[in-house]
Formats: sequence, C-alpha cells, structure tokens
Amino acid sequence: MRPDLLLVIVDALRADRPGFAGNGRARTPFLDTLAARGAMFDAARTVCGWTLPACASIVTGRMPSDHGLLHHDRRFAAPKLPALLPPEYETLGIGNNGNFVPDDLEDSQIQSLGFERRPAVWKRFGWQDGFGTYRWFHKEDKDGPFRAFREWWTRPRADARPRFAMLHTNVVHDYDHGDPWCVAVEPWLGRALHPALAKFRDGPWIWKDPPEGLATARIDEEASAKQEACLAECDRRLAEALSCVDLARTAVIVVSDHGEGFDGARQRVHHCGRLHDDLLRVPLVAVFPPGTPGAPPPGSRVAAPASVLDVAPTFLALAGGRADGLPGADLRSLPAARILRAEDHGYLYAPPSDVSEPFRRYDVHDHELSSSCEIRGAEKRIEARLGRQSWAEEYDLELDPAERINKAAGPQGPLRRPERDEGSLAAKLRTWTADSAEAARLAFPDAYPRWARSCGRDLPEVKRHRPFAKIPAAEREPITFLVAVDDPEELRRHVLSSAAFLHGGHQWLFVENRGNRAYSSISRLYRDAERKARHDLRFFVHQDVLFPPDWEDRLFAALRELDAAHPDWGVIGAAGRAPERADGTEPPNIGHWSDPHKLHRPHGPMPAEVQVLDELWLGVRASRGVRFDPDLPGFHCYGADLCNTARSLGMKSFVIDAPVVHKLFLNDGSVIRGSTESAKIAGRRTDAFRAGFLRSADYVRAKWARYLPFRGTAHAFLAADGQGDGPPEASSLP
Repeated sequence: MRPDLLLVIVDALRADRPGFAGNGRARTPFLDTLAARGAMFDAARTVCGWTLPACASIVTGRMPSDHGLLHHDRRFAAPKLPALLPPEYETLGIGNNGNFVPDDLEDSQIQSLGFERRPAVWKRFGWQDGFGTYRWFHKEDKDGPFRAFREWWTRPRADARPRFAMLHTNVVHDYDHGDPWCVAVEPWLGRALHPALAKFRDGPWIWKDPPEGLATARIDEEASAKQEACLAECDRRLAEALSCVDLARTAVIVVSDHGEGFDGARQRVHHCGRLHDDLLRVPLVAVFPPGTPGAPPPGSRVAAPASVLDVAPTFLALAGGRADGLPGADLRSLPAARILRAEDHGYLYAPPSDVSEPFRRYDVHDHELSSSCEIRGAEKRIEARLGRQSWAEEYDLELDPAERINKAAGPQGPLRRPERDEGSLAAKLRTWTADSAEAARLAFPDAYPRWARSCGRDLPEVKRHRPFAKIPAAEREPITFLVAVDDPEELRRHVLSSAAFLHGGHQWLFVENRGNRAYSSISRLYRDAERKARHDLRFFVHQDVLFPPDWEDRLFAALRELDAAHPDWGVIGAAGRAPERADGTEPPNIGHWSDPHKLHRPHGPMPAEVQVLDELWLGVRASRGVRFDPDLPGFHCYGADLCNTARSLGMKSFVIDAPVVHKLFLNDGSVIRGSTESAKIAGRRTDAFRAGFLRSADYVRAKWARYLPFRGTAHAFLAADGQGDGPPEASSLP
C-alpha cells in the first residue's frame, strides 16, 4: 500500500533553531519528538535564500534556473510534485505568503491586500496547477493554513486513496510582527522586548535605519529572540494540526525554504540576496512509516550532504513514481560526497565596502545581477555579478564555519559604486580610476615601493620584485600558510593585501578563532589545521603580518642558500635570538623585519642560527617531523616549543633574509607609526596577558628543562635557574 505523504515547509527557519538541532533554549517539543521518530539531516541546504525560488525548488526537485521562478515576474516552467505522483494520489497545497498567490485571485483582491508588488509585476506563478485542491492564505492569517490542512486531512472520504499535502506556514518568518506570542520573548531574551522592536518593517530596514538608541548588536539579539518565540508558537500549532496524521502510514518531511540572518555588524541580516550558510543551512527531518525499506533508524542523525532538491525524489520513490531527470537523491540513500549548489537571480547584497550603500539590496528589476555557489565538502565558493562587476567569496566551512574569512584571492566586493545602465566603456574607465578601499587593496603590492618611502614608518626596501609566476619553477615551490584569525579586518589589511596571497599560487588555511571560542591553544589549532595542508613547506603566520611584494623572491633565494649550507634545518623565520654566549652576556636578536617600534635590520650575515624564533612567521618542512604540541596551553611560547622540538630531533633553527612587516595598519586603514598607537600592543601590559603568558611559559620551561637556559626575542625567556622574568613591557616586544 502506498503511503500518505506530508510536506511541511516552515518558512525562514534557521537550521540551528529547533531543539533537535542542539538549541538548548528552544521550545519545540513537537518537532523534537517528530525528529526522534525519524532522521535528522544535519548538513541539509537549500538552493536559494528567499521563498519563491526555494519553495518552487522543493516542490519541483529542480534548481531555480530550471523550474523558472527566478523572481517575481516568472511562472513555473516545470511540473510540481502533484503532477509527478501516480494519478491515484489526492493532493492538497497550502501557501501562506505572497509568494504562493494562485492565478485565480482577482487583481482587486491582490490590491486590497497591500502587497508591495502589484499584479503588473507579479505575472502569476501558477502555484495552483497540478494540485487537486489549492488554498492560499495571506501571511496575516496564521490560523487558516493549519485549520485548512486539518479539515482536508480529516474530511470524510469515499475511498482510501493515498494523499499528498503541502503545508506552508509563515509563522516563523513573521518575527517582525507584533503578535502576542512574537513579543513575549522573556524566556529567550531574559528581559522584556524593547518597545521599538515590537513591530517593524519586514526586511533589512530595522538594521539600516535603527531606532534611536538601539545598537546593532541589540537589534540582532532581540530580533533573533522574536524568531525563536515565533518558532515556539509554530511548534504548538503544528502539534495541534498534525495530531490527526497517522505516522504508521504517512511519510512526513519537515523542511525550511531558507534560513535567516541576524548579524548586523557584517550586514548579514534578513534573507535573500546572499548565499551564506545562515541562509542556506536549513533543518530537514524525514519520518518514514515503520518498515519502509532503507529508512534510517528512528533518531538517526545523517551527516551526508542533503539538499531541498532531495524532497521530491524521496516522495516519488515512496509513492512508486519516477524521478527521471531530477538532480536530487532519495534521502534514504544519499551519496557520502556530492556538490551542493545554490543560486539567486532576483536579489543581491554586495559585501560591506566603501562603495556599497550599507544594507542595500539590489533588485533584478534595477540591475543586472546574479549569484551562485558550490559546496564541495568543506569548501564553498560564491560567485557574484552586479552589472559589469564581479567578485568571489571562498570559505573553508571546517576551519571557518561562520564564514567570516573570505579567502578568495581576487576582488572581495565591487570596486566602484554600482550604477544602472552603464556602458562597457564607462565601466572600464571607472574601474581604471577606482579609488575604493578594495581597489586600493588589490593595487597595494604595486604601489608599495613608492608608498613605503612616504608612509611615515621605516619599512624593508624592495630589492627586486618578480611576480610569483615569473620566478622560474625550479626556484620556487607552493607553500601552505596557516593563520589563526580573531580579527578578519586586521587580516584583510595585512595578509590579504599581500602579493603572496593575491596571486593565488599558495594554499591558505585560515582558522576562525574569534574570542578563542574554537581553540584555547594556538598549538592545537595549528596541529589540527595541518591535517588539511597540501604542501610540504608550511608557514605559520600572524594575521597582522604583511609580506612585501618581493618577499617570495627573497624567500626562495634565502631557502636555496640555507638548503646548501644546512640541508637538515628544522625551523625558519624572520627574527630570532642568537644562541647563548659562553661569556654569559645577553645574545642579540637577529633578523630583518619591521614593527611599530622600528625597522630591525640584519644583525650579521644570514641565514643565521638562533635558539628561539619570533612567532611573526615560522616555517617548517612537514616531512622532517617537526610538529606543534597540542597540549601546550594558551597562545604564547609556541615558537620556543617548536624550536626546541627541532633541537630534540637533531635539527637547528635559522633566521633567513625574508623580511616582513608587523602591525602596519589599524582597522580604519591608518598607519601604525609607533607602539602607543596599537591597542593590542598596549594590552600586553595587562594582568590577563601576563597570566596567559606565564601559563604557556611554565609548560615550556618544564618540558624543555634539559635545554635551559634559552631566550625569546623580547626577553630572557627561561633563565638558567629555571625562573623566567615573565613577559616584558610592551615597548620591548616586536
């Protein structure tokens, strides 16, 4: 006997909101119980960040560019599930917002509902086509969808034909409303809602024009709490409406069409126009009747990548229909690896920049635009086009799950202010003359030699600048760079503005560690990230290091010299402390680098052996077995630990002539000309910094007691008597 089929679409529900997703403060007992009876797909994603294309993809099993509903003046160009199911199925469709309007609604009725878009724009979507019964409810009518579903499902029937129903609800989407359940946020917020947020206009506008006295962070927090309150109400209504469903003979899939953004600081709010995971990751639960062949055991958590495109093939397989030509897979037999795709041809938000109006949502009716993304395992790439400008975003979802660090090597947003109806010649001219911050970042390596002479700070001289691609293949090799990041803007001003990054010839692994939430140990962070390294030569770099344009040319020349003289070297860097002297006098720091204090010039010939390297950047060859100690606590002294690890393996550490610049810019773009201008340097004088430093130092002191005394670049790190003098004053730190 063919099962009944029920599709529940909870509009705008983020993947991390329900209790079954691990949200400890969620109030979703019905959804949690349903999930416990079925399978939860933890890596499910949608194909678009807004309702019309995404819901159309759910019911057709096709991408937006295939089913046709790219934006509001299109119609379905592909059949929906009701038309694909075997003919004996009775079918019901219920939609609960303007993107589900049926064709048989009179223009006057649409006008009376106050939609922002009038019938002249909405050319009628064709939602009712294929459904035996189709009901539409305005988003203000929260009761109607649930009532209509229950009435249809429980109505007297002459036979026992199998049924398919689609129930769409807008309750969670409408967190901008002032409904009683929506404003009762104390259980989630811990306080009463700010009066200005009781009701606000749907969209990005509350962030764009915030009420007086309301900071962005508070809007994020309170709007998010309102959505959780709406989810609790939705869960209650679903429990009532679906109590009539016999799960012994009904397959139920609960899914969302898209997520929601609550990150005003990065202008990732509301939905549509973006393809970040706060919008693409959605909850997906499938409950199969007992005895369904291949069904995951109740309570299963499925880690394989899933898509909303998998809903239609799954229902068709259960019903005995055919899914020929559909790109999705049966949820009961997902491939372990696949490429997930998403696209948006209706709206676009440009990344925050000095040429993009904050929270500006570009519309296809005013601009030529598109965006698309591919997710291959942990690697995600977004490509966007706005008029004649294009850019990319790349993220490593394992190392940077919040997508804070765009590692795309080219433009990371528009180079000039977007304009409509701009000719190609005018576009090229304005690109050549662009003076945006993003254009300046891309041009910085070429501008560096002249700029460095007048910036007000001593910087390494550029001797010879051959682009990476112009260095003969026999004289260069690819490098894996590993960078811990807690301040993406500082990274952008330094590493991401360096030619070594911009040419794209190396592997860059950026590990997001804001507030030390992901890792409390830098050594463990590096050790874990190294699992993804592709190259033997690996450099561990501070986020506030800038590589001069000739750095690679000098690096590879220095490496050739070092390999000839000391082929068994263990660790290299830009600066270090010379070995201990027999007469007991303090050994000098040697190396070549610039920091806010001064330009440190070479102290004697290089390469030069050192006892401990500074942590500006450290380099190793993985094949030689020098590894970070994951048990080293904190974020200090890992350079000393790594150098002593090499020493224990019979290898030495060396400074080479490959100078870098440390802490060149503040986040507002101004040059740091002295240590007093850097709050991070000043922070080294605090008790918290000292406590963290000593925790790391005590571990290294005990671990390498047999090598005492040895010193760091800024202080007598570990004295011969086993007593270090602790971290130095900030003014003496490089």
